Amino acid sequence: MEREGGCRIGVARDSGIDEVILENDLLKVTVLAGKGGDIHAIVYKPLAVEILLKTAEGLRPFAGRDLRTNRLTWHSEIFAGGWMDVLPHRAVYRDIEVAQETSGIAATLPWNHEVAEDSPRRAAVRLSVRLPVVPLFAEKVISLVAGSAALDVSESVRNVGASPVSFTWTQHPTFGGELLDESAEVSLPRCTVFRPRDYASARDRGLGPFERGIDSFVVPGGGWTLRSVGPRRERGELFVTMKDLDRPEAAIVNRGKNVGAALSWDGAAFPYLRYWYRSSPEIYTVGLEPSNDYFADLRDSLRHGTCLSLGPGESRSAWIRCSVFQVSP
Repeated sequence: MEREGGCRIGVARDSGIDEVILENDLLKVTVLAGKGGDIHAIVYKPLAVEILLKTAEGLRPFAGRDLRTNRLTWHSEIFAGGWMDVLPHRAVYRDIEVAQETSGIAATLPWNHEVAEDSPRRAAVRLSVRLPVVPLFAEKVISLVAGSAALDVSESVRNVGASPVSFTWTQHPTFGGELLDESAEVSLPRCTVFRPRDYASARDRGLGPFERGIDSFVVPGGGWTLRSVGPRRERGELFVTMKDLDRPEAAIVNRGKNVGAALSWDGAAFPYLRYWYRSSPEIYTVGLEPSNDYFADLRDSLRHGTCLSLGPGESRSAWIRCSVFQVSP
């Protein structure tokens, strides 16, 4: 990373995990090629603000573990924060089922990587992985261009097996760092809010009792809304999903720190948004997670047709952009 102006790309290693670092004058992005192709850090350089969650332990729990031969059992077995590619979130292939306890295979092991471009105009890394368990091959390009505080991800998934695969797929950015505190605002599309875990325990009641318009949704316990950030406390968690989005966009804005971060994405590939808030002594985060599914149980996804099904040789592509920007107090 000798170039001082424009874009540049470099490599590093942390706790045995290979990292690729993309940088321009506005952003510094750390990609974990050695673990899931995760986007581990996005730093907005003019304000020295990290927008993604980092756990206190970070990558240290990976030290001494070779993920090539001893991968994680599921994507959050060791949770360091950041942005994971949860592929598949759930899946069925022949007589194999990928459920919660084995989900996110792509985030459990290293990805192959190569420099796609290293010029003053653009820095890009290409990553790829052939998944075990289910025959999916994923390839993505993560890139920055000069003068822009936007990170672009484009990805394709192909069925390289001999039988169809049905699966759900979620991008899992967890926001935190200096961006997040109780004064921050969450910008969400107009949508229908759904409580998938409650529905999974009472399917006989139908979908209706578990749906609310976003303006009428009441957060259990009260005191905040989905458009604000839940309080920092000893224990607190909320998980809901959103459908019927009027636009594939969401953002978190912290006016006290003059900074915001926005997601925009391929609404055809990811028509739903999963919303996760958690506060504990170790974690304080809001996850805004574009997905092709809004249920919590694979049976519900299959029953309601929200799974993506790929026949042998078929593929699907998607894109997502994360932009960081300054705001007025």
